[in-house]
Amino acid sequence: MLIKIIHKLEEYLTWLFPVKCFGCAGPGEYYCQKCLSELSGPFTGRAEFISIIFFASDYADSGLKSAVKALKYRSGWKIAPIFGGFLASNLKSSMGQVLKEKPRVMPVPMAKSRLKERGFNHAELIARVVSAELSLTFDPGILVKLKNTLPQAECADRRERLENIIGSFGLNPGSDVRGKNILLIDDVSTTGATLNEAARVLREAGANKIFAAVVARG
Repeated sequence: MLIKIIHKLEEYLTWLFPVKCFGCAGPGEYYCQKCLSELSGPFTGRAEFISIIFFASDYADSGLKSAVKALKYRSGWKIAPIFGGFLASNLKSSMGQVLKEKPRVMPVPMAKSRLKERGFNHAELIARVVSAELSLTFDPGILVKLKNTLPQAECADRRERLENIIGSFGLNPGSDVRGKNILLIDDVSTTGATLNEAARVLREAGANKIFAAVVARG
């Protein structure tokens, strides 16, 4: 019921305040294709339990930063498909070797309390589009968030980020990832701590190769 009310309110606000591109402020789209094509990137990195972390763009871009904030707190249902398509397109053109591994697409999970508060997991909305665009298996129920941690952006440094996230993920009872390749999806990653902790749980459960892809490098 609450989600329906929120959607109606968003429709009303859209009528009052027409949609504008976060990049160029042009009318009609949250992020136009021209502005998406002009974002810097892609980039790649690694982590202890992740073979490759793929960053489609950079969070330093002011328009992208505003869009990510809106994704999390206001208009996730509308912006997530744009980011999902953007991420899938970049993966297709730059990471063919990863896609050949046919990984199962898995979003970084959100704590139940935060999910109830927001009404959606933005990482799951992005991951759903990525899996559909790339014809990969979508598997959102494998990992669970065991505790409601502080947002990583609020941590002072890398050490605090690591301490904040450790032990926060677990495997859903009955889930089996033995021998499977996994593609973890999130919106932004700065130190890779969240992705790496999720990957650690999957690796200890017997997963084979683990990759990660995010919209922006923080």
